Amino acid sequence: MQLPTQQIFAPVLAWSQHHNVVRVSSAAFILAIIWLFVPQYQKPTLQYIGHSLNPPPILKSPFEKTVAIIRSNKQRSERMFMLKKYEPFFHTVHYSMPGLVPGYPSGWQDLNNDNAIDDYTIYREVAVAMQFILDVPEGSPESDINSLLFFHFDAWIDPMDFASDNFDQMWLPHSPDGLKTDAGSGGIFRCMNNKEEWAPWVFFEPPYQNHIHARRAIEAIQHFNYPYPGGEFCVGWSDIYLIPRRFWADWIFLSAFFNDFGVFQEVAIPTMMKIIDSTRRLHPTQSVMQQMGECWGGCCTTNPDIRDLITHRCGHKFNYADPTGSKVAGVHYDRLDRYAEMLGKPYNRTTWDQWNESANGRSRAWFRPRVRGELLENV
Repeated sequence: MQLPTQQIFAPVLAWSQHHNVVRVSSAAFILAIIWLFVPQYQKPTLQYIGHSLNPPPILKSPFEKTVAIIRSNKQRSERMFMLKKYEPFFHTVHYSMPGLVPGYPSGWQDLNNDNAIDDYTIYREVAVAMQFILDVPEGSPESDINSLLFFHFDAWIDPMDFASDNFDQMWLPHSPDGLKTDAGSGGIFRCMNNKEEWAPWVFFEPPYQNHIHARRAIEAIQHFNYPYPGGEFCVGWSDIYLIPRRFWADWIFLSAFFNDFGVFQEVAIPTMMKIIDSTRRLHPTQSVMQQMGECWGGCCTTNPDIRDLITHRCGHKFNYADPTGSKVAGVHYDRLDRYAEMLGKPYNRTTWDQWNESANGRSRAWFRPRVRGELLENV
């Protein structure tokens, strides 16, 4: 408790009657200094675990400044209501699908949609979407977008599980489930100088011969100050990837060459990323690429079960034609609904405990997966 002024200075005044004025003045000055600093040491400091005097943070999506491009290689308008469940987690969602917008030709595209038919070089439509965003006036909502995430409609992304990732780097998926170098693995990223370093693959054989087309594209690019070895091309799983805004100009430029030479996406995309990495890294040991780990599957794997879904933050692919596969996909979209309800709300240790307490109550329904509205008791 702070002492009243009179209680502090009364002894000083009495003492001054028997001593000289200089000593009294010095003592009074010292006591005044002590009195000024006493209150801050007397103020109690209370600390509560999980509580703070500051307002709790607001739950936001890691992708709040990211545009998502969700691609379907066939006309699947019946899936749109599920794909729209991603919208709360992204700044903008761009849908790419043949015949998506009736009345427009196959090459039509705007900021939010495209009618692209050819998935062989779909990276070119990605480049056009980047250019749309770069061209918006300063101060427009789209000028805040800092990255682009591409994924197929039958892939899954758990958007809240990427908060610790570096959005200034390019992401290419890596799957521990697909480490082999055969055509069905799709999980490995690898660069090489001849196609024999890779297992036999239809896209390296006639009439495709992507290794030849990729080399021709690289040879043309070398005339424009991209220091990259002319004989090297790359292969990798390209159904999910992220490109930060700072590399969009490179992507737009490079994709024009790979598109003109007709290079298949799973050769063009990893090769373009390797070229950007080789050109833009500041030191040989500091890559601007990262593996998008903990993804299930690969280019050609299908039918994950529920355990695969809930133990991987991304994966490919759901089999909607199979009743079981469709149910597993439903579990994922139900999870997105529950996450979306939490966005924009304050949270701290207390609110987490409340959510957890609610989930551990009658049904644990907050986090337990659902299949068509029914809880899964054994996962």
